[in-house]
Amino acid sequence: MKHAPIERLRLSAKRYHRTKRGTPFEQGILIRHAYDGDDQRLTWWDYATFVLNDYRIALSWEHPRMVYQSMCHFH
Repeated sequence: MKHAPIERLRLSAKRYHRTKRGTPFEQGILIRHAYDGDDQRLTWWDYATFVLNDYRIALSWEHPRMVYQSMCHFH
């Protein structure tokens, strides 16, 4: 049995991907973080989007130390 709100969300995601074809994906991946600097430096965060079965998957990542540091900084 299908759940109506989930089905609407799924169809909305497919429709969004179908109509937003102008986004510059390179080999199916859109990386918003610039990596043209020092390749030996570690990154503290990243954000990427990729396509899987006609769905756009957005992946956001933060290093645990960065999360901890930002939590301590605000308190």
